[in-house]
Amino acid sequence: MSRKIQICCQWSKGRRVIGNLTSASAFIDLQDEIHKATGIVPSRQQILTGFPKKRLHGDVLKPLSALRIQSGDCLIVNEVDDNETAGNDDPVEIVTTKEVPAAKKREDDDGQMKRKIIKADNSCLFGSISFVLENHTMSRAAELRSLAADIIASDPFTYNETFLGRPNKDYCEWIRKKNSWGGTPELIVFSNMYETEIDVVNVQNLRIDEFGERKGYKKRVFLLHDGIHFDALYLTRNGKTVTVFSTDEEKVKGQALSLAGDLNDARQYTDLQGRLLCLVCSMSFKGQMAAYRHGQATGHTNFKET
Repeated sequence: MSRKIQICCQWSKGRRVIGNLTSASAFIDLQDEIHKATGIVPSRQQILTGFPKKRLHGDVLKPLSALRIQSGDCLIVNEVDDNETAGNDDPVEIVTTKEVPAAKKREDDDGQMKRKIIKADNSCLFGSISFVLENHTMSRAAELRSLAADIIASDPFTYNETFLGRPNKDYCEWIRKKNSWGGTPELIVFSNMYETEIDVVNVQNLRIDEFGERKGYKKRVFLLHDGIHFDALYLTRNGKTVTVFSTDEEKVKGQALSLAGDLNDARQYTDLQGRLLCLVCSMSFKGQMAAYRHGQATGHTNFKET
């Protein structure tokens, strides 16, 4: 039996509740209602759902009940170029790629800071570092994860239990697993290894955390962090992608913060202090760390903010 559902739709220009759908409505019906609410045509819609936000796409005739879309869900919709959207011949599923463009559409001009979407496969930090420091490829993510673990294991004095939150050996065994998220220890490792300042721009509080800023490095790269996910930042200069900047280029910091400000205005971040609901077992958690521990213990990875 179909049930009427109401869905919150959030996009760069605001938020609206869509109420003309039921659990039996097809994905194409959802796309049509989003078009009516936002003006974004289906071929340019990028629909994100769940927690962490995951992309919805595929067979347009699949019912919403099969996509686990239910009343009260909040969908984020971004407008992208036609060649950025997933092919509609793919099976409909919530996939693990996170492809969220800047919330406010920007001109594709030289000198404009842009966001490189990194796959949300629990290795987004390593993929981001690979992109900004390994010639704009993400293919070295797995290698960088292993290398970081080796470096941390080789220096148990610096990377001690107090700093890591667990014994060095245990931490290294954990971070080698492909579903473990990288963070501060790995950022320190990569800053030292590449002799490059790594600036992490936080979308929620518009703060820049600088790794290696006091070591006199001449190079700087930027990562974007939305609370749980890392993406890479870059500029286009004379038609070429630029990810490594001189530490003397203070203007670039302002450009990175401006992009983060656009995303902040559209609330494209995760409040780690808020409540999170596990969509697998319906347990509720206060803060990201509690949800993360639950995921580690149960294998459940589908959460949303409540």
